[in-house]
Amino acid sequence: MISRLIHINHKAEESLQSQIRTKMVEGILVGSFPSNSKLPSSRKLAKQLNVSRNTIVLVYQALIDEGYLISKERSGIFVSNDIHKGYVTITPKLSELESENYNQKTKSVSTVRANNPRRNNYKFKGALLTTSETSCPVNWRRYSFPFIDGKFDSSLYPIKEWRDVNNRANASGEIYQWSELQGLQDDPMLLDEIRSKILPRRGIQASREEILITVGTQQALHLISKLFVDDSVTVAVEEPGYPEMRELLLQQGAKLVYQEIDDKGVVVDDKLNDCDIIYTTPSHQTPTSITMSMERRDQLLKKAQEHDFLIIEDDFEFESNFLGHPHPKTP
Repeated sequence: MISRLIHINHKAEESLQSQIRTKMVEGILVGSFPSNSKLPSSRKLAKQLNVSRNTIVLVYQALIDEGYLISKERSGIFVSNDIHKGYVTITPKLSELESENYNQKTKSVSTVRANNPRRNNYKFKGALLTTSETSCPVNWRRYSFPFIDGKFDSSLYPIKEWRDVNNRANASGEIYQWSELQGLQDDPMLLDEIRSKILPRRGIQASREEILITVGTQQALHLISKLFVDDSVTVAVEEPGYPEMRELLLQQGAKLVYQEIDDKGVVVDDKLNDCDIIYTTPSHQTPTSITMSMERRDQLLKKAQEHDFLIIEDDFEFESNFLGHPHPKTP
């Protein structure tokens, strides 16, 4: 059974019923709720969203009447298999902007959506990242208490389980399947697992085309810094914060504003007014592990809207929350 985090605003002017219906239709159309997948019961979803059961019953009934959902006797509510029949996808027209930066091996070309109001935010020049210093010493294992992100105690590593999973992934049938992947396309099965099981827990509904899989956090941050940052950009970073990202930003020539952290996350004040970008780790702040409160997230979004700056949200490590549902991603 599918369990989704549908984030709703109980204080919004739009009715709860309308908000839930909109989120569910959006999820069905982009595939976050796959065809023929079973939805939570009205009682369970109502409890999860903290709304009356009657609200969910009305939403389900409306979506059944409109053909998005079907009710199966003694089985439950399911996403209709017929909802995507005749559905036409339109590929946005792209305008290509040739970079003036060439080297002997690579000609860099960046593309952006036509009529994109944020077109001027793209700073990509196609340069390669030079070797940067790392915050992790080479001999980190010799330290008595090496509190370093991304490192683990090898004696606790689940070797047997990993070996079993690896053997299954290398079975003949599996190899035949994943060896057929060609070019730059990501594994469609992996994309579907991400967008139907991982992203919806954070309130994110995305199509395959909106997901880019990188080889790790550093590559993702490298691509982002190359795309949006140059020596004309001012970036606010958390203090204390992630040193590798600061290094990437400084290599791009960015001017850094060091923004303090309190027990609710990054402080939102007038120092952000003249920034072009803010880089933040709200789910699990580096290195304090603070989770940004919903109130602070709303303040940050309001500030970004008022002063038209971008937010780079680094969700490098999922929020550790044992008291309730995880916070939704910053929209």
